[in-house]
Amino acid sequence: MERRLVDLRTDLYQLLGVAVGYDHTIDYIKTQFYNPQYHVDVELEQMQIRKQFAKAITDDGLRVLLVDRAARPM
Repeated sequence: MERRLVDLRTDLYQLLGVAVGYDHTIDYIKTQFYNPQYHVDVELEQMQIRKQFAKAITDDGLRVLLVDRAARPM
């Protein structure tokens, strides 16, 4: 999934560059393009959140325990 995202983003950057007068190759964009660490960190955090949320909402993830407080001694 991550590899596909990089490929799509690279294609987008290449097309945008051509539209504004740059002629960078796909290889140049993949190897020399500026990618701030902040953006990398945010993407990784979002991926982790999505994975954990998907795990939590599956049958094996989120469990709810109902307790009858009246039956419990205090």
